[in-house]
Amino acid sequence: MSVTIHWRPPRKSDLPISKYKLFWSAQMKDELSSQILSGPLQEHRKVLKGNVHKYELPDLLPDTTYFIQVQAICKYGDSKLKSSRAHMYIQTAQPWHEELEPTPVVVVRPLPPPAPLRDLTVHNPFFHNGLLKTNVTWQRPLALHTGEAPVDRVFVQWKPHACISGGLPDKDGRSTTLGPNTLTATMSATTRDSFYIIYDLRFDCQLYMVRVWPVSVDGIRGPQANVTFPMTDCKDIKVLGDVSPDCPTSVPQVPAKPPHLEHSFVSNGANMSVRLSWHTPRSDIPITDYRVEWGKLGEGEGKPLPENTLTKVLPKEVHSFSIESLVGGSKYVVRVQALIITAPKKVISGRVATLHFSTPILTARHIDPPYQHSNVKVAQQPDAIKPPSLHSVRSSGSDTSGASQLHVRHTLISLITLVMTINILFCCHNTRTL
Repeated sequence: MSVTIHWRPPRKSDLPISKYKLFWSAQMKDELSSQILSGPLQEHRKVLKGNVHKYELPDLLPDTTYFIQVQAICKYGDSKLKSSRAHMYIQTAQPWHEELEPTPVVVVRPLPPPAPLRDLTVHNPFFHNGLLKTNVTWQRPLALHTGEAPVDRVFVQWKPHACISGGLPDKDGRSTTLGPNTLTATMSATTRDSFYIIYDLRFDCQLYMVRVWPVSVDGIRGPQANVTFPMTDCKDIKVLGDVSPDCPTSVPQVPAKPPHLEHSFVSNGANMSVRLSWHTPRSDIPITDYRVEWGKLGEGEGKPLPENTLTKVLPKEVHSFSIESLVGGSKYVVRVQALIITAPKKVISGRVATLHFSTPILTARHIDPPYQHSNVKVAQQPDAIKPPSLHSVRSSGSDTSGASQLHVRHTLISLITLVMTINILFCCHNTRTL
């Protein structure tokens, strides 16, 4: 008698399935109670390719209960990753009788999951024999409830949850320095104890996550318990043994952008300038200088032309700067950043604050020529005499020339004539009114 078993690939797998492993075994049966007793008679195994999703179980006994399990296996470098076993019970048909039609019966009995673990705790990390480790402990359940199986072993997983450095994986698929690639790689182990020392931790990962699952004798996982813990700073780590860690040198945070970068135009005749100002940015190390770069933008360019870029380094106390001789109707870009100096006298540039602006177009204005004194007398050029004004009339005892007297006389006559004209107009207006 034979039965064909079908299954589907796992719904989620980060790695391709390389093969499947199939297990089946007959179960002992109590004839009085018709209950299946624990423990298989003989377990059979079969390894199939990853693209095969069915198999015919040969030479099965009639009227017998079989326990069937299927497990997916993936290759990860030189190691193998195994999934939990999917399982089911089947009941083969009774022996063939001529008077009875064979009636196959399939009975699916879900296995109970194990009870959850308690008091998952991560202890202080320590450095031992060149490896950064920490101890993870838990407690088994005090009592079993209905539908729960005893815990046979514990499956442990851990991985970095937040790292500051990056790196490429080596030939075995592991990262030499932790980064985004390492976050997808998870370390795992199985133990029957109530603790496990996780290893291969890194100082440049500030946060780790640990997850544990209870596993029953039948390979059924129970509910997950997880905890996250911060990594102890390298200088504060507890060292066991003679080997000490090579603590990484902390890299200072670069200064932030200088805030409130503003500008205002100043025009003095044909010369145009712009005055820049900014505030002190945040910085872990005291700021030593400021670098100011500016340049005129070319047509359709988003950055200044190389030959037009100028640079000025200012002391830390200075928070303003003026750029002279700007061209009207042009576009400019200005970049300001703070500078710091680290221990080995290395200059580190901060983040750049950028400002774009367009200069206004200066309109041409008429400017009278400056007044120039001349030695030519007014009497010789009477046509060049301007209309008189009251502020220009001055008496001078030393000026007895005929031209000056004539000028005064003409002024008095003009005033008298103006007064008489106003009186005549006023009298005419009053006569008409009467």
